[in-house]
Amino acid sequence: MRRLLASYLLLLIFLSATGSDVLRISPVEEISVRYRFNLVGWEVANFPAKWLRELQDVVFPFTRQDGTELEDILEYFSLGDEANRLQAQINEAAAAGDATTELERQLQEVQRRRDSLRSDVERLLEAELSAALREEGIPSRIGGLIFPPVDFVLDRPPRVLSVSPRDRILLTEDIFLVPDMSVEEQEALEERISQEQEVSALVDSLGGLSTYPSFITPTDLRSTLSIAAHEWLHHYLFFRPLGQNMHRDDDIRTLNETTANVFGDELGDRIYTRITGEELPERIRGTEEECREPRFCFDREMRRTRLRVEELLDQGEILKAEAYMEERRQLFVENGYHIRKINQAYFARRGAYADDPASISPIFDQLTELRGLSDSLARFIHTVSGVSGYNGFNELLTELRG
Repeated sequence: MRRLLASYLLLLIFLSATGSDVLRISPVEEISVRYRFNLVGWEVANFPAKWLRELQDVVFPFTRQDGTELEDILEYFSLGDEANRLQAQINEAAAAGDATTELERQLQEVQRRRDSLRSDVERLLEAELSAALREEGIPSRIGGLIFPPVDFVLDRPPRVLSVSPRDRILLTEDIFLVPDMSVEEQEALEERISQEQEVSALVDSLGGLSTYPSFITPTDLRSTLSIAAHEWLHHYLFFRPLGQNMHRDDDIRTLNETTANVFGDELGDRIYTRITGEELPERIRGTEEECREPRFCFDREMRRTRLRVEELLDQGEILKAEAYMEERRQLFVENGYHIRKINQAYFARRGAYADDPASISPIFDQLTELRGLSDSLARFIHTVSGVSGYNGFNELLTELRG
């Protein structure tokens, strides 16, 4: 019951924070209104359903100690792989003009079985993440309650429409759209916005979103755990200076997102090993990836692309920069990286994550250094979450180096 009340309070805070500018609609929002995703409506619809289940567990506790927890988790993600395989076969058969009835029946059965496992898998993974957070000593505690409570839904998040000026790389708008847009609809919307507003636009997918409950895209188990930890940290930072100043400028936003990536990957991998018993190899990060010619190195080539685009835009060569980005996109596709579009908005969105090869920010290297100077993951998070600006972060790092 304490968990329910605390989470309800948290939801009210989030809704009040996200609904304050609903009357100020930009031209891009007007153009995209047909596809807008109603975040507040989703919160209102999903929070009660999620927590009615939690209230039921107060009366009939969810214990699940029958030894099948790992089996259910692994089956859930295995069924996801099977659904993807069947969908690819359906697409291939439809393109060839062959019958798809039996494949569609198999897909429906796989999806039905996976949906029947989802509720239990959510609870099992939430319990694992909560236990890991307690062990690390990171969150606040209200009695025996972790605050903010871990709460997520395994489902497709909305898409995001990102906007940047054409003459520089700068994220000026992020607008959430419905997740089931076709490629044709995405490209038509991007083209209309670009033509009418003279900006660069991109409709992209998300791995997760820190609504409450969080959206988590259930891909593989390792990625799901990393994203779940990432989104929980955004909930935690909401009550700390780092998160409260997230939208002050691009640097502090990048600091927020990259901190969540570092945290999510480290804690997610620990939970993965605890669940499966499998030791994971060290993650190879962005610009640290070692590639030898003539091997095609995505990270290296993407970084080269970003740097060259910056040079061209600095020279005022907008059309040359856009032609170059399309040329490079085709190179990536030829080498097996099926990127639909590379433009200024592509780099503006991915630039918020300093560990992404599309970023030129030094923040990931700085956070890696700070993590090395911290004797625990909790110390790392407690330290960085107390800064309210990038200058303050640099001063803190300099002090710690001493």
